[in-house]
Amino acid sequence: MDSTSLVMTSSTMMRLPSPVMSTSMMCFSSPVMSSSPMMSASSSSAVVATPSMMPAARTPPVALPCSWTSKSFASAKNLAGDESDDSPVTGKQSAQLTEKEFHAVSGDMLDQLQEKIETFGEELDIEGFEVDYSDGVLTVQLGSKGTYVINKQTPNRQIWLSSPISGPARFDWHGLEHVWVYRRTKAQLLPLLEEELSQLMGKSITLKD
Repeated sequence: MDSTSLVMTSSTMMRLPSPVMSTSMMCFSSPVMSSSPMMSASSSSAVVATPSMMPAARTPPVALPCSWTSKSFASAKNLAGDESDDSPVTGKQSAQLTEKEFHAVSGDMLDQLQEKIETFGEELDIEGFEVDYSDGVLTVQLGSKGTYVINKQTPNRQIWLSSPISGPARFDWHGLEHVWVYRRTKAQLLPLLEEELSQLMGKSITLKD
């Protein structure tokens, strides 16, 4: 035999002498019978495995760059709507707010109202119009049309409203929607004021950012 073959059976292993060991052939035991006289002499035949019979090598997994995986994770969060409102007041109700949190959210609301009301008041040139905001109390004078008082009520974690149209109302913070809601009527502070001021001014008034 010109090339070396390693033959393995279930009970014996024979090496056929040759000056050169072939690296292209491997042998393993198999129950399949062979027509070769040498292999049929054994109780279990040996099958010679050639490279074409060997399973293909698996491609190793490719490591993704950290920057790519981070961006993909961030995109997935955005698509899922889980963007990140890290505000500590998100999901809280008025009674759950700390005093610091209450002053933050109620102050933002009153600052926004002051800015928007001053803007439309100057544009409409309302006689007797005046806005004053101090110590958590926002007072809006509309001349003969009436006066609004909107103020913080810290012990109750509420914003109180006195309206010339709807009268008094107390608004609680709803953290999931980020709105102030009057529990008795379910009215929200901004839409209510927009509706009433539009009625008084005879023009559409927008107070939202």
